[in-house]
Amino acid sequence: MTMAGRFVLSMLVGVGVLFISCTAMQQQKRGEASSASVSAGTSSGEFKNLKLLRPANREELITIMKGYSQALGVRCDFCHVPLPGSEKLDFPSDANSHKGVARVMITMTRDINGRVIEGLPGEPEGAPTHCMTCHRGKKIPDIAMELETLKIPPPPAAPGTS
Repeated sequence: MTMAGRFVLSMLVGVGVLFISCTAMQQQKRGEASSASVSAGTSSGEFKNLKLLRPANREELITIMKGYSQALGVRCDFCHVPLPGSEKLDFPSDANSHKGVARVMITMTRDINGRVIEGLPGEPEGAPTHCMTCHRGKKIPDIAMELETLKIPPPPAAPGTS
């Protein structure tokens, strides 16, 4: 592929990700209004304030969290704040804004896999898009930095979401 072709492809992917991100944020805002603080997971209510994840048990939740950690090259305290006067983390707390961003990104990834990828002919079964697809072990994906350098404006908001 030529340099110009790669540039155009990068631009299209970037604009698509930004558009889907805006859509996912709007869905997240609507979802937060209806799901307040929820306990989820096991019937004993072992997990507190899980709004999007539904792990079967503690081990599955830890596996999911380790995947996020590896995909972004961060540790648990990137999204979770410490308990007052302790080095232990307050996992249910929403005090760290990165946790809200993570929820938006989870929603975006699900949307890409469910609405966009499934609509492509000949695509394999499963979820081909995940955090590592863009982040590749970095907090901020390279494509986001490239788009910022190019000064590409974000796509307009969907009608009725401004």
